[in-house]
Amino acid sequence: MTEGRIDIHMHICPSSFHGALTNLNVAGPPCSTSAGAVDALKALNVSKAIFSCSVPGPSVSGSGSEGRKLARACNVDCLEFVKGDPEKLFFFAATPSWVDVEGTLAEIDFALVENKLPGVVVMATYENKLLGDPMFIPIWDRLNALGAIVFIHPTISDIKPPLIAGKLQQFVADFPHQTTRNALDLVLSGTITAHPNVKIILPHAGGTLPYLADKVLASCGPATSLSREEIKAAFSSFYFDVALSTGRIPLRALLDFAKPDRVLFGSDCTLCTPTDTPKEMAEQLDRFLDTEEGKVLAGVISGNAEKLFKGKL
Repeated sequence: MTEGRIDIHMHICPSSFHGALTNLNVAGPPCSTSAGAVDALKALNVSKAIFSCSVPGPSVSGSGSEGRKLARACNVDCLEFVKGDPEKLFFFAATPSWVDVEGTLAEIDFALVENKLPGVVVMATYENKLLGDPMFIPIWDRLNALGAIVFIHPTISDIKPPLIAGKLQQFVADFPHQTTRNALDLVLSGTITAHPNVKIILPHAGGTLPYLADKVLASCGPATSLSREEIKAAFSSFYFDVALSTGRIPLRALLDFAKPDRVLFGSDCTLCTPTDTPKEMAEQLDRFLDTEEGKVLAGVISGNAEKLFKGKL
């Protein structure tokens, strides 16, 4: 397996978050440990990893004071966690529910101004609002002023029925669709255009965005005031990780849509859980990179991330 990867999509379950999930009787991964981090990085040949709090993030505690407290506790836990190997371990800061605008602004400043963290992780929806909702403009304004890197991750949503075939978990098929809806919302609402200094990373090869982009361009007139060229420019601003999306079909679709230097490595590995699937996906990526058509993606291993996170890792 290729060595020296920079993995921008690993998940951590800090003790404060694990405790909150337990108290709320919400299923979640085991509490992350330093030993689990060492094992995960070794299994995937990762030289540097950027963790993010597992879904549903601090918003599981609501959009009030408890959500604020949990976001801060998660970030403090993670600050302590990465001290175990500061040359290899980094994390995207968690925020409260964005419905709590003031609490989110305070946590962004704590993370990015006071602690100089690489960026923030954001859920794709909060209380049935996508991230282009006008309510969230002050948050985007602050992120834009800071030139922030924002990793947007899909989360459990209130769709009906909640499970396909009664058993298929939402992360398999519904998460990529949620990523797509959110990306389109950010583009068509003008949020991307109005905040050009924010660098947004979409997971899972952008969901179905590469597949639907041409259809959107042909049909979105009534949904936006942007021109076709402005929409294309907004699309081209996104970065993408390849977590759990390393087959030839999603990679080819992504390369038809995005420039190769916008593609980052991500494993979607959750610490303290088996690494079999992320490892298989990483090996599948290696096989694609060894092909003639895959050579253009050489920077996905580490080079693209080094440019994006210059001075932050």
